[in-house]
Amino acid sequence: YTLLIPTYNRPDHLRRLLGYLAARRFEFPIRVLDSSSGDGLSENRQTVGGRELDIAHEVYDPAIPIHKKVELGVASVESTYCSLCADDDVLFTDELNGLLDILDANPGLAVAHGYYVNFRSGENFDIWYTDYSAPSIVADDPLTRLVEQMSDYQAIFYGVHRTDTMKSIQVPLDRVKSLWAKELLTSTLAVSAGGM
Repeated sequence: YTLLIPTYNRPDHLRRLLGYLAARRFEFPIRVLDSSSGDGLSENRQTVGGRELDIAHEVYDPAIPIHKKVELGVASVESTYCSLCADDDVLFTDELNGLLDILDANPGLAVAHGYYVNFRSGENFDIWYTDYSAPSIVADDPLTRLVEQMSDYQAIFYGVHRTDTMKSIQVPLDRVKSLWAKELLTSTLAVSAGGM
């Protein structure tokens, strides 16, 4: 398993996320996909270098579109599984091994994921919205899985993917222009490849 963290000129977010992962004693390789510039890039270099984590800091042109940065980052992953965690998100690390076990035990699954929550950071950590808690999609037929996905849509972009699946869904994203269309195509191609 490899964790990919895309970031762009938000060194405080990256510092917070990597600090959290270090405190959780995160044991898996991390690739920071960084298209920051100037002071943001310098701060990120210091943050990455100052952590006792297995981190590769991959630096990209600041003008690179997010989907291209993710495509390049995923292309370099050699582990069986990978997932994305934006620099302003939190990965529930206690659940990760369970998701990997589910994928190991079920070769017909392409993605495993759980709850996504929105939160407000401040003095207190307030969860204010829980999203995408729909049931599994495991039909044998890809078209049936696609209909189930679109009938009760789940944004599975941040789920744990089989790396081969994640790699295969990156290239077709160039065919659509809007971020919304790219998200829909990502989910569609993932459930076409296997269950979720």
